[in-house]
Amino acid sequence: MAERHELIRAHLPLVHDWVRTLAPGLPAYADIEEITAAGVYALVVSAELFRARQGRSFSRFAQPRLERAIRTAAAQESRRFMTDARPKAPAPYEVDVEPLTSQDIAGWLSDTAPGPEEIVLSRERLRVVRMEIDRLPDRLRMIFTSRFMQQRRIAEIAVELGLSDSRVFQLSVQAVERLRDRLEARERL
Repeated sequence: MAERHELIRAHLPLVHDWVRTLAPGLPAYADIEEITAAGVYALVVSAELFRARQGRSFSRFAQPRLERAIRTAAAQESRRFMTDARPKAPAPYEVDVEPLTSQDIAGWLSDTAPGPEEIVLSRERLRVVRMEIDRLPDRLRMIFTSRFMQQRRIAEIAVELGLSDSRVFQLSVQAVERLRDRLEARERL
């Protein structure tokens, strides 16, 4: 956990550098904080996914993810005025996916139809996740559900709670980490 936090702290300036590079080309109405939040989220996800033994440095591992997340958020912000419909939250990064044919989908569905045991297990997992969300402290639970379940913007939540955007982001990361730690502890039992 300490290594992950250190990776995030050490590479946070990279996110801000990318946003500063793109900012001059963005329209005046673009929300730079939302773009930065998307980059920071991609950084946190990258730190969680990174395994040092892969033979790559974290910078090489994270850079394409950060760039993609920031460019995607910037593009969404640029289109916002044209559509007059703001997306609830920018995607942390896009994943390249090959299009599927109807035959692929039909084959996949028939091969992966869950059995009764899998259905019961997935319902149990969902129940445990809901229970652990309910166990979060009130403020963390409110921020978690607002940001990730209701897909509200960080700025909206910050105004509602009277906090800065960066503090809301920090608390949302803290809520995710607590939830993940609790769920991992349950799996070990």
